Amino acid sequence: MSSDPAFKTISTAFETPLNDDRSYDLIELSNKLQVLFIHDPLSYKSAASLDVNVGSFNDPPDLNGLAHFCEHLLFMGTANYPDENDYQKFLSNHSGFSNAFTANYHTNYYFEIDSNHLIEALLRFSRFFIDPLFLQSCQDREIIAINNENNKNLNDDNWRYYQVYKKIINPSHPFCQFSTGNLDTLKHHPESKNINIRNELIKWYDSHYSSDIMKLTILSNLNFNKSLNDAEHDANDDKILKYKIVNFFNQIQNKNLTKDPTIFFYNSISIKSDLNHLKLIKFKPVLKNKSLQLKFHLPISYHDFYKYNPILLISNLIGHETKGSLFYYLKFIKKYILALTTSTDFISNNNLLFLINISLTDSGFENYQKLILYIFQYLKYLKSLSNDQIFEKFDELSQISQFNFKFKEKLNSNFKTVSSLATSLQSLKYFDSKNLLNYHFPFVKTYNFELISKILNDYLVPDNILIFLSNYQFDKKIDVPLVEPYYKSNYSIHDINPTLLNDLHNCQLNENFHLPIENPLIPAHFNLISDNNNNNNDSSLPSSSPPANTDSDENYVNNDLSCHNNINDANNISITNGNLDTSPLLSVETTSTTDKLNSSKLEDPILYKNNDYIRIWFKDDKLFNQPKGFISINFQIPHLNDSPVNQIYSQFLKKLLKFELNDISYFGELISINIELNVLSNGLLLQISGFNDRFDRLLEILFENLIGFQNDSSVNNQSNFEFIKDDIIKELKNSQLNSPYYQIGNYSSNLLCENDWTINEKLIFFENNENSKESAITNGDIKGGNNVNFDSNDKIKQKNYLTFDKFQNFLSGLFTQCYLEVYIHGNFTIDNVKTVENTINKQFFNKINWKTFIPNQLNYPRNYLLPEGSHYRYNIDLIDKSDVNSCIEYNFQIGDACDMVHDLQNPTDYDYSLDDDFSPRKKLVLIELLHEIFPEPTFDQLRTKEQLGYVVFSLIRRIRNYVGYRFIIQSDKESSYLETRINSFLTEKLKEIILNLTDEQFKLKVQSLKTEYRNILLFKNMRDEFSYYLNKIYTKFYNFNLIEKKFKLVDEINKEDLVNFFKKYFLDENTSTRLIIYLKTTNEEIIRTHNQNKDQIDQNLITKCKEIKSKFAAQSEFLMSKTSSPVSPLKKIP
Repeated sequence: MSSDPAFKTISTAFETPLNDDRSYDLIELSNKLQVLFIHDPLSYKSAASLDVNVGSFNDPPDLNGLAHFCEHLLFMGTANYPDENDYQKFLSNHSGFSNAFTANYHTNYYFEIDSNHLIEALLRFSRFFIDPLFLQSCQDREIIAINNENNKNLNDDNWRYYQVYKKIINPSHPFCQFSTGNLDTLKHHPESKNINIRNELIKWYDSHYSSDIMKLTILSNLNFNKSLNDAEHDANDDKILKYKIVNFFNQIQNKNLTKDPTIFFYNSISIKSDLNHLKLIKFKPVLKNKSLQLKFHLPISYHDFYKYNPILLISNLIGHETKGSLFYYLKFIKKYILALTTSTDFISNNNLLFLINISLTDSGFENYQKLILYIFQYLKYLKSLSNDQIFEKFDELSQISQFNFKFKEKLNSNFKTVSSLATSLQSLKYFDSKNLLNYHFPFVKTYNFELISKILNDYLVPDNILIFLSNYQFDKKIDVPLVEPYYKSNYSIHDINPTLLNDLHNCQLNENFHLPIENPLIPAHFNLISDNNNNNNDSSLPSSSPPANTDSDENYVNNDLSCHNNINDANNISITNGNLDTSPLLSVETTSTTDKLNSSKLEDPILYKNNDYIRIWFKDDKLFNQPKGFISINFQIPHLNDSPVNQIYSQFLKKLLKFELNDISYFGELISINIELNVLSNGLLLQISGFNDRFDRLLEILFENLIGFQNDSSVNNQSNFEFIKDDIIKELKNSQLNSPYYQIGNYSSNLLCENDWTINEKLIFFENNENSKESAITNGDIKGGNNVNFDSNDKIKQKNYLTFDKFQNFLSGLFTQCYLEVYIHGNFTIDNVKTVENTINKQFFNKINWKTFIPNQLNYPRNYLLPEGSHYRYNIDLIDKSDVNSCIEYNFQIGDACDMVHDLQNPTDYDYSLDDDFSPRKKLVLIELLHEIFPEPTFDQLRTKEQLGYVVFSLIRRIRNYVGYRFIIQSDKESSYLETRINSFLTEKLKEIILNLTDEQFKLKVQSLKTEYRNILLFKNMRDEFSYYLNKIYTKFYNFNLIEKKFKLVDEINKEDLVNFFKKYFLDENTSTRLIIYLKTTNEEIIRTHNQNKDQIDQNLITKCKEIKSKFAAQSEFLMSKTSSPVSPLKKIP
């Protein structure tokens, strides 16, 4: 251990994954603050995180939420940088962002930024912990921000349930407190007691924030042992980056809190009380769920947890999902459950909660006591196992974790890396520093049979149980009359039935339970087979025999190229069927390990096969040296989504296949092999990823099941069909109860997408759902056609749309017309590609009756575009009448991505007379350049200053080939008021910023955007690279060089272009095209408040819009986008 007056080195030797190219250096400053430097040579962005070992457990009992309040107000100015928005503005100007969170016993702050500006960012960052101002002018606004944050969570069942649990623990433990805080705890209550909240905050900060309980992690491509200009200096020269950083953070005061018993007092208090064991807690959730949770309190110390983690193996076995497991028995044999998971919650020292979480069917709820008995039968079985049996499973778990760590790849976000490691440093006293990166992996743990047995025999017992039973149908007055004060949740507390307890004590072994077999997917080897220097560009290599029955049209291939992009934009939280989890074409937010802009090492995928029935792309791994790969197969079946019924049946297919593939999927999941089947708007997507050693056999199994499961009556039967029907109904209805900002994106997607069906359009086809039928008809959400008939009274004639027999008809015609597009990426050779092709031909095409498409049959769903200069408003009422929030999505349409992408690739082919102002390719870059400017002032003005709500953001909007920009606000204020505030912000604040942009500011934004472009191609892991190329294939543009093209084009943009673009597409009501979505609260109390405040809304700031009464009527007025097509012709390869 080396030393220096300013710091001492703790360690530079860490156990790392095999291909980790980062170096790690852990030091301790003279003020006892520990700093982990991570040098990552392949990153354009740097990140830092500081973790303080105090959190909400340290809130004063009469000031709940004070630690959270400190986290908020800490960012609002320092003595050196007194402007409350200086830090955020600086980060925003240099391709950066920041965030923070307050947990029970720690608070974490982090940021990301262009590496060229890391030092300046760290200087600002350090001052928050040296001389924060806690500006009084910001005090009330940040309390409102916290209150808005809390309001966002009021209908979230996780928060509601957690707070109910806190009501029944030992009141001496701070876990019982309300950690978030709100207006009552941080303003009204203190004022009623003549408490000055700011003074209390400063006193609390002074007594709780100390360098010796802080951990700092910094990641950068900058060499910390050199100066910024790489000049040589003396070892202790303050021009060296490490010394600069050390000097910044050594100024934080050390108050010697490490062993202060008043700071960590909670570690000596048990959370257990008479109320939280041997009790049944009934809880009424917001979502239409029924669930069961068993809680067991385990007095495990930090030391034993980090050294042995004895609950790990127990949790793995109870949560296992293959034959012989508790899950398999309860789901597939008894039909009691939809899902079963296990988890742990380490509250504090000697306070570990072990949880068994179960999602119940109606039958499971009715028989919940039997279900609990089966759980204890399984526990009894585990207790009967010998040391050798337990060790065998522990050893398998350890071996799997060992190669999972050995081939672990980087996270795709630097900020996640630094935030996680700063938190982990807080626990360093419990494990060797060399294990900082792998301490949580099972292979690092010491096997301890005695401790495992003790947990099974002493703590996972009936006398240590707490039962939570949730049912949305509980009656508030009869079943759950108690009301939790912060979230207003209904609950009740009961003694556990003595008969049940007796049965649990005397349960017998159940012959259905046994240990899982050894994982059959464990790789036999981890050879890197992509180093064979195969000629990947030789597309003339002989192929396997074509499938036996082809009905090809030679002329259609090059026209068969239309597809939409239904991939969500990077921050779109609404996830629906048809959305592929990759970055959007326009995203500048995806980070990905070699700079394609400056290196020829990256090559585009090659087109290996392109004929009348299949197209195969291939890219071998040249970057990551991982024995892993991806195979993506897109079954293009346009009729799959041409009606709500077909889309529903595709969900039945997906869920039934999950039944069929349950064991193999779960075994794969345990060793990081993922098998996914997703429903897209152009068909199905089957994807395998992970260690590729056994992919050949795995692919055969998947096709055998995909084709053969229709004849497997053990899975494809009436009972499972009804089971899945109930599950789908619950999922659809619950999606209508999500937070408004989660829901609102679906409404604009449904409106702007061809063949995209709303929840109501799906729910009407389920039996006993008359409310949804009539609601859908009234709101114009359904129409005739697609096998749906309505009589003159708008009543649906047919009752039983969704039947098992009709589903069988759907399956029999599923693949009658189908085109496959395959992308193979990773540790593969051309021979492997041939094997995949052979498998597809043998196991798929040769086993189905199929025919190819004629050109116009393979037109994939497009999207609608609003007529230029038009304004539409769409009002929707929230289903959940208890939700106090409304939401607005304010969209500005920019244009059609087809025009933009093709003009970018082939600018000479574009007819510029179609648009006299801006070429489509410039629009593509200009909207991204504006996005470098918009988010920071949006957040600062609409959230920080006006406090309209906690959820406030702006981002590029991509719906298939629709390109636009949107502002979203969720608030307890009326939607029309929110619209006026966005319009005011647009015409005042944003107008001032854009029109007064200096040349220097413009250059900063251009550089920031170019940093984002570079960062996209700096793939962090193989999935990043795969996702980038899959996106270009899936969108049917095949524009693999998109980023390079945009990178060059951005230098052609000038400030005048940006100003004029903003004026035309945002500012000018005559030329801008707008779609405004209101998702309005139906809470009666809030509506009364809104009505009382109507006169506060400035009608002059309400946009003149055409009101949308019917989705289909509006779509008849819209235009249709073009269909996607390759930017360069694809040659035919038989």
